[in-house]
Amino acid sequence: IDLTISGGTSPYTYTWKKDGNAIAAITQDLSGIGAGTYEVTVTDDKGCKAVKTITITQPSAGLSIAVTSQTNVNCYNDTTGAIDLTISGGTSPYTYTWKKDGNAIAAITQDLSGIGAGTYEVTV
Repeated sequence: IDLTISGGTSPYTYTWKKDGNAIAAITQDLSGIGAGTYEVTVTDDKGCKAVKTITITQPSAGLSIAVTSQTNVNCYNDTTGAIDLTISGGTSPYTYTWKKDGNAIAAITQDLSGIGAGTYEVTV
């Protein structure tokens, strides 16, 4: 959470809560935090206060990759193969990085077609 403070009289102090419970953070910004409802109270040098609530969400399910179908090549040195994937969970839009036999290939799509024989690996 990155706050921008304006108005009031600096310096400011910060009091944070997560899901209604006080947390030890006293900084303007928070990083590396989990999902939840965060509340920050900013107090200026004259005791004036402002309160802001921020909700950090998370995907409802972890990322899952399933091979929907795999088509092997018809002939030696042929490029009639295909891989179709189903991706679920996580947070879309997804990005794809493919490797063939351990080497990066240019494909950046969910599915591959017109491919040759080999061992394929995808990172989503």
